[in-house]
Amino acid sequence: MSPDEDIHRRFSDLLFGVRRSVRYHSRRVRFFDWLHQMATLATLLFGSTTVAVFGGVIAADWPLWAKLLPAFIASVLAAFELAFGVVRKAREHENLMRNFVALEQRMETSRDQLTTELLAQMTERRLEIEANEPPVLRVLDTLCHNELLEAMGYDQQDHIKVSFFQRRFANWFDLGQHTLHSRP
Repeated sequence: MSPDEDIHRRFSDLLFGVRRSVRYHSRRVRFFDWLHQMATLATLLFGSTTVAVFGGVIAADWPLWAKLLPAFIASVLAAFELAFGVVRKAREHENLMRNFVALEQRMETSRDQLTTELLAQMTERRLEIEANEPPVLRVLDTLCHNELLEAMGYDQQDHIKVSFFQRRFANWFDLGQHTLHSRP
């Protein structure tokens, strides 16, 4: 492999990784925003139910524990959202996504004047961005990898196999990440 071919291969590998990171953080933003919306909706519903119960509109003959249950659920949901910083996490991933998009734009505009030094600068920038990343969920990252392969026109046989349950829980935790194997 000539030095020119090597630098272009390394550039392509870097660009693929940056694009995969954009997809990954985009999915995390959507997940945390959805989680925030669902928690807010549920808190609002259970809070309204509590007001209605104690206002005597409904459930006048309910036992006290049943009347307090909606307030308890609303409090737990609000505490969950506050403790886990769902909104903060969404914005953190949004900032990481923007940084990766900016790097991808720089890479696209620099493609024609590619040098070893420029590639090293772009690699350094990627590492700087990654230094601020929370731990990556490998199953979700693999889904983004497969999604990018599909967008680039690769065959299904090039994808890494991800099970139904791994896909369903990918945004929550890594389930069986040891079963993920790259195709040759």
